[in-house]
Amino acid sequence: MWVVSLLYGRVLAVAATALLGWAAAGAAASGLRAVSRSAALARSLPFPTSDLVSAHAVLPLASAFVATAVATVLSGRPAWWAVAGALVGTAGAMRTARGRSPVRRLQAASPVGALPVGAILSYLVGVDVVALVSVPWLAGADPALAAGVPLLALAVLRSLRPRRAD
Repeated sequence: MWVVSLLYGRVLAVAATALLGWAAAGAAASGLRAVSRSAALARSLPFPTSDLVSAHAVLPLASAFVATAVATVLSGRPAWWAVAGALVGTAGAMRTARGRSPVRRLQAASPVGALPVGAILSYLVGVDVVALVSVPWLAGADPALAAGVPLLALAVLRSLRPRRAD
């Protein structure tokens, strides 16, 4: 983000920060993926699903905040960028955690061998949320709005039920 900020300016620095937050949150979201993709696991634990998702989103949020805070300090951007980047990244990671699984019964030929149909696209789930909730931040909106929109997305994603197994 530091290099992007120096070379390309504010708008691409925002995009780089949002993607950095999403990557950092996604790397720490294995528990969130397990709880979000397994209705049976969520039912077996003695807590409401929304509480399970919230508890498992803490580590991705902390990872995204650390990564975006370091990038924000290095690039000389305002401190609220770290908060907005962490919220955007965590919202994207929550969407990715609920993402669609590839169709395992159908295989497609590729240069690297047989792949389940939709395997590549299943990794891109979450970019839609990152792009959507970053719009106010990209447009230069007030810091409260730039952080409020991803916070609203987190609240909506928190309340969704786990996916049923295919």
